[in-house]
Amino acid sequence: MAQYNGEIKIEISKIADQLKNKLRDIDTVFEVDKNTLALILPVTGADGAAVVRKKIKSELPGKWHFCICTYPDNGKNEEEIINFAKESLMKEISDSG
Repeated sequence: MAQYNGEIKIEISKIADQLKNKLRDIDTVFEVDKNTLALILPVTGADGAAVVRKKIKSELPGKWHFCICTYPDNGKNEEEIINFAKESLMKEISDSG
């Protein structure tokens, strides 16, 4: 997940579209809310996701916070993974502040 810190001057849906063009066809980018994006990267472990994070970080406007979650390491189902991602983002934001 990626979360923007502050007010975005461009619609997050446009940012999502820009990111989709940088990723593989099997990857998915979707809006979680007005300042949060989730990327689903099938057949990509934590190390691969870290490479993607580094790649897209320079493409995003402003300051973003990231977390990486992998199935089944960080959750056995969708709800557990989403909860892990939210908690990880909150910790990232807290630690950087």
